[in-house]
Amino acid sequence: MNPAVCKKLFQELTHSEVAYLLNGESHAVFLSRRRHRYHGQCRKQLERVIALGPNAGRFVDLFIKEFEED
Repeated sequence: MNPAVCKKLFQELTHSEVAYLLNGESHAVFLSRRRHRYHGQCRKQLERVIALGPNAGRFVDLFIKEFEED
């Protein structure tokens, strides 16, 4: 994956985690409102996460943990 896409995706997933922790807002709902800001590969990846629905939170947790380890 393109490094720029990874960075944008990480930022959006991190923001969705913060929204979940502060407001209890679902990750999928948060990301579905923000996906229109991106095009191409980043939007495609966001739509994949959104398609997980209620399980999107699990993916976000795993994604963030992977970046923390590096």
